[in-house]
Amino acid sequence: MSKVVVHAAYVLNDKAKGGFDEKFGDFLEQVGRDLLVGTFADFHKSIFPNAANADAFQKRAAEAAACHDDRNDADVARNIFGFRVEFDTSLFADPDYALQRLIHTLASDVFLRRISDHAGFVAVKTIDFGALKGTIEAAYRTQSNDRAKIRQAFALGDHKPLLAFSLKPRSCLSDDDYYAITRQAFDSGCDIVELDTRDLLLHGADRLALFETLTSLALDMSKGRICRFSANLSGPPRVIGPIYERLAQLHEAQAPEGPWVIKVDGNLDGLSLVQAIRAGQFTAYAQPIITCYPVLKYALERALGPDGFVRMLAMSGVDVIYPGQSPSFGNANGRIDTQRVAAAKQHYQTMDMGGYPLLSVAGGVAINSVHACLSVLGPDIAFFVGGGIATSKQGIKSGASNFARAIEYACLDLFEGQKVNGLEAKFVDLSKVYFDNRKVPEEYEFIRPTTLKAVAGRYKSTSLES
Repeated sequence: MSKVVVHAAYVLNDKAKGGFDEKFGDFLEQVGRDLLVGTFADFHKSIFPNAANADAFQKRAAEAAACHDDRNDADVARNIFGFRVEFDTSLFADPDYALQRLIHTLASDVFLRRISDHAGFVAVKTIDFGALKGTIEAAYRTQSNDRAKIRQAFALGDHKPLLAFSLKPRSCLSDDDYYAITRQAFDSGCDIVELDTRDLLLHGADRLALFETLTSLALDMSKGRICRFSANLSGPPRVIGPIYERLAQLHEAQAPEGPWVIKVDGNLDGLSLVQAIRAGQFTAYAQPIITCYPVLKYALERALGPDGFVRMLAMSGVDVIYPGQSPSFGNANGRIDTQRVAAAKQHYQTMDMGGYPLLSVAGGVAINSVHACLSVLGPDIAFFVGGGIATSKQGIKSGASNFARAIEYACLDLFEGQKVNGLEAKFVDLSKVYFDNRKVPEEYEFIRPTTLKAVAGRYKSTSLES
């Protein structure tokens, strides 16, 4: 019988009293009941038409969901009590609400039971989706884009990562500001300009007119290269439908053979909206490349684990997503935390779900980390840059151009074995600047100082090659 397996732990608070070992079984029994049946210890047989129905109910409930003890001595010594929950996959047979039901179950009050004086919290570590992964993929991934398709759509070749500008400032701009900033970013080498997380602009018909203008701008500028504007459509399907249809028509009319891109973030509407798009609810036109920032990832980590929500979004049809835990190459003392960098590399590798999704480096990436990121993660990634471009003292055009050239020359240096000199070397060296004793060249100065301390060769001298 196929199972969805959730690995979790009950973590006792520091002030919790002893003796929890003896009551851990009570906790597991309570959670097992709460998952599907309710908080009651027993249901009186009188609520069933006959006794056989009562017995059959108990059997079905026991088979559908159960908690198992996964404690080990080392964790128990640290007041961490491991357990796993096994769900029968038949509970999630309908892909239209399978993942939503799993989220509702794990993120509800099931794990909030306090046992006597033993206060603590439950943290989910991992979710093994089992056969459910195939069910969701069959429903939604067939209309999605894997990494190879995205790279082909943007003509990235073998060694170039995707570069997107997550437009900043993220709100309060005029239409003229949006237009000018978008044009400068495309003119300077960005493949995608997207409206930033929380920058929805979905109120009123005038927003659709702006989306149309910026979409047409990107298509007009796609001469010799591919660039696309990505509207942020992270809203409820009834609001998104007409906007989505119009943008689909625009791409079909102006660039029927090329890609089109939209942004659907992992917010309260994101999962269902992506599924609706991939199920063909809105249009028969070609499906878009969907980029995503998993907004609720961190709020849901205790319930779904560090990766659960990201995997759900990817299975549901998201093509490009930030998985969290991107490499960090510096700290206050100027030394690279090699263990953290190695963990980030491992994290990006384990998030490969069979050719998808294309993982992004985001959440504060700066130009001086480009060379190091590419050396650790390779070129099959996407840089989604916001402040790293927008805070350049030389303006958007210079910030985007510098970022694009830093990527180009880092790729030449790392993947094509070409020695770079002169101006090109400056862009490679920029990722190696020791900022507390070397002045950053004026053309690379940013409004906010960076704390990156990456020193030449340090990230290469660690055990990151395996």
